[in-house]
Amino acid sequence: MDPIPSTVKQFLYANIDAVDQLEILRLVVTEANKEHSALALTHALQVPAETVEAHIKALSSRGLLKIISEQPLTCRHGPHPAELEEPVQQLVKTYVERPVSLIKMVYEKPKETFRSFADAFRLKKED
Repeated sequence: MDPIPSTVKQFLYANIDAVDQLEILRLVVTEANKEHSALALTHALQVPAETVEAHIKALSSRGLLKIISEQPLTCRHGPHPAELEEPVQQLVKTYVERPVSLIKMVYEKPKETFRSFADAFRLKKED
């Protein structure tokens, strides 16, 4: 099996903090002509409404989807700026084809962050 493209990895590491965010993005992108309420996404993902709302706002702040209405919170596909369209499509395509690989990457992401932080305090041996 081919490795995950480095562009997808970089985009995921820079923009996705949770598997639920991947799922929201997948649903919104695969049904691009539809508006998605936070309530509908809550039912589809079986997660608390507060979690879905926070993820929608986070993804919107990164330009990965567009909020249509605040009350009730509703979003749709529409990366902004337009340059994000291709990376979003590649991420979703890879997630649909290789969900386990991308889920692993999301769960391993914090470990890498903590490892880098810990490495900063590692004492180096004197020669």
